[in-house]
Amino acid sequence: MKQNKDICIIIVEDNIFYQQLIAKQLESISSNIHFFTNGEECINKLDSLKPDIIILDNNLEGIMSGLDTLKVIRIAEPYIHVILFSSELKLNTTENLSFYGVFEYLEKNSSGFKKLKDRILEIQPLIVDC
Repeated sequence: MKQNKDICIIIVEDNIFYQQLIAKQLESISSNIHFFTNGEECINKLDSLKPDIIILDNNLEGIMSGLDTLKVIRIAEPYIHVILFSSELKLNTTENLSFYGVFEYLEKNSSGFKKLKDRILEIQPLIVDC
């Protein structure tokens, strides 16, 4: 298990304010956090960063939406824990989550940032160093 080593977290969020809120919540969990504003940058860094967890917004700068990015992630790295962190309630359906391979959906709201931290703390012990 990676209990003594920082887990690698990628956050794909184009809103700088939200990036800062997420970083504040996760700073006690890991110092190995990488931010990208679009899906293309995230995908280009998958091989070199080898993330354990990806937190993904759906509305992103660039060509790809979060769900488009997720489709590519699932092909390249099917076992990465992906948390869709979005304010789009229409994405939070069983059909969407299972079809796209989302590990979990969390709503981006005032309590969502704390829930995100709590969920990552639950996931962290499950991550196996391969």
